[in-house]
Amino acid sequence: MMLRDHAIRYGFIVLLFGLIAYFAVAADGFVSPQSAVFIFQSVAITGVLALGVTATLVVGGFD
Repeated sequence: MMLRDHAIRYGFIVLLFGLIAYFAVAADGFVSPQSAVFIFQSVAITGVLALGVTATLVVGGFD
């Protein structure tokens, strides 16, 4: 594979891990159990709604 293909395929993952590493060093408490719980609580409602919309689209759309 060419470098461009790797950059397109894995660039976002590398960027994500880079940002996590940066904020882990720069901000106190960024990598903590309380932070993870807060993030999961924040996205729980959106995730449930997204699953419902996905199920509706997979089954055949809206009536």
